Amino acid sequence: MAPVLDVLYSPVCEKLPRVEAVARRHGLELRAYNAWALGPQDLPRLPGHVREALFALREGRDGFYAWVSFLDGERLDDLEGRFPLDEAGDPQWELEEELMAVEAQAALLAIQLGARVRVYPLSAGALLKGLKGPGSFCLGWLAPSQPGPGGPGWARIRRERREFLLQLLSDQGACGYVACLEESVLAFLTFFPKSVARRLGYYSSPRPTDPGRTLVVGCLFVPRPLRRLGLAGRLLDRLVADARRRGFTRVEAVAVRDDGGRVFGWHAVHPFLSRGFSLEQDVSFADGYRDMVVMGLDLKPVPGPRPGAGFA
Repeated sequence: MAPVLDVLYSPVCEKLPRVEAVARRHGLELRAYNAWALGPQDLPRLPGHVREALFALREGRDGFYAWVSFLDGERLDDLEGRFPLDEAGDPQWELEEELMAVEAQAALLAIQLGARVRVYPLSAGALLKGLKGPGSFCLGWLAPSQPGPGGPGWARIRRERREFLLQLLSDQGACGYVACLEESVLAFLTFFPKSVARRLGYYSSPRPTDPGRTLVVGCLFVPRPLRRLGLAGRLLDRLVADARRRGFTRVEAVAVRDDGGRVFGWHAVHPFLSRGFSLEQDVSFADGYRDMVVMGLDLKPVPGPRPGAGFA
């Protein structure tokens, strides 16, 4: 009988196809559960260890970036360390990365020559049309007409992610910002209400806060050639200003203490510290990410609409 690999995953991170490849390579029986989609009606059919992990995520006692996994019921914090994939590089992925690097260098030169970068809310229309530019990265692959690299498994998880973000935009009015040079995306930031973030598995501060009045940064991505230009700070400034305007009282995030180039796509602490965020709790993500810290910034809301009216 094949060992059973139970995986509780987030639909906002495109990593499930890697888990599926690991399971195929090592002869594991994979049972995958979408953390966002699970409701009370699903609890009776969940294995006990998955059910307990789900409770821990939604109560803020645990967190992950992509998944939390169990092998025959035992917690497995470093799946790919235990079961290496050892797959050959995908030429399409490598081409995408090379194009991103070239576009980022061109954007850097334009900025040095005085080109102006603007920050815009992430819109449903832009997602469906397709974001382009060196900082669009995985968001640029969410358009139905631009499936991005990878096979059917990647297309499926991107469809789940697109549907989730479109629903969030419909409900909330906003879920992110993009920093653009004309129509080219140079960097992006995504965020969620704390109640949503916990359903997705994101770590958040253990401090007693009102989930309905707290936002959690999901991802802050700036390509390496465009870092140290203030793009991350500008995205955070826009988030904080809009959060205050909409009556939110707190913004939280998880960042890397010292990336050093080791964790691709994760945000370092420096932009958050420069905007007044405080370090609140050291954490290690359930899927193997280490040296992480939960950060928080308390806001004084300005008079205006209460949370729930959206950002539009």
